[in-house]
Amino acid sequence: MRRTMVRVWAVLLVLALLSIPALAAAPGANYTVDASKYKKAPPYVVALSNISLVNDFRVATVEEFKAEAAKHPDLIKAVYVTDAGGSIAKQIADIEDLIAKKVDLILVTATSPTAISPVVEKAVAAGIPVVTFDNVVETDKVTVKLVADQEELGAALAEFLCKELGGKGKIVALCGIPGTYSAIHRWEGAQKVFARYPGIKIVGQAWVDWAYDKGKRAAENFLAAHPDLDGIWTDGGPSGFGALQAVVERGGRLIPVTGTGTNGFLKLWTQLKPKGFRTLAVHEPPSDSAVALRLGLKLLQGQPVKHIETMPLFYITQENVDQLVRPDLSDGFWASTTLPEETIQRIWGKK
Repeated sequence: MRRTMVRVWAVLLVLALLSIPALAAAPGANYTVDASKYKKAPPYVVALSNISLVNDFRVATVEEFKAEAAKHPDLIKAVYVTDAGGSIAKQIADIEDLIAKKVDLILVTATSPTAISPVVEKAVAAGIPVVTFDNVVETDKVTVKLVADQEELGAALAEFLCKELGGKGKIVALCGIPGTYSAIHRWEGAQKVFARYPGIKIVGQAWVDWAYDKGKRAAENFLAAHPDLDGIWTDGGPSGFGALQAVVERGGRLIPVTGTGTNGFLKLWTQLKPKGFRTLAVHEPPSDSAVALRLGLKLLQGQPVKHIETMPLFYITQENVDQLVRPDLSDGFWASTTLPEETIQRIWGKK
């Protein structure tokens, strides 16, 4: 399985290099950060300002950060992890507190791409480099943006669904957390694809916070309101698993539901494959926090880093899903994790 994942990652890295996000292509946008002003002697105090622990992806993100920090005992002397609980006000207060603590580095996955910009700019003005990832902060004053192509993610799932339905049919869309960078741009990418397929009719849309229960409940409601529904587009998190579970529990005709790399979705997908079920899962790996930390440590050591760095997306298809699913683990495990097996078993191992 590890060898298969390495091959998958190699392909994804090539694709990422060939398809850098449009943000990075903007004239003058992607410069090399002057790391000399952040250079200092180790050991460092580093911090992660997290949106929330609302689902296993966010849990995995924190664990990836902690695991990466543990690899650098010579560079890191203390670690802070804050949980905003999905609240913009709480995240602003969290970052204010980290500034007051005079930490050496702050990583941010943002509750809002714009609302926390002022406090991020305050941190940078105080001499603290800020690396934003996943749900990025849109201010150009942030030190580094680790950007996955969220429009590509949404568009890839939409393209698959449209082609799977032969270019016509009734579908619904289940989106992530309202106002977050990832959710906004995934939906924008999907809408551009849907606009090219006039035979595809979007009969409903809901924001479900990338949560299993909300995705399942929304899908149940849409299936009841539209018994002739032909497909469901979801853009990430366990919500796709919840939606697919709703389709199975309804019985009758199996319809395609796009999803992500959560193990519950993959297990159900592989169970349904013999019945002809086909889908696609695409996600930004939770190891983005580890990559963000490595970039931040380079800055603190005075090494060059681009203002915009690229995080490859992780694709799961009909061809590789059987190699990536983990029947021995709980539903919340993420197929793309780089965590050691001991940590995987501690968090997602079946008790």
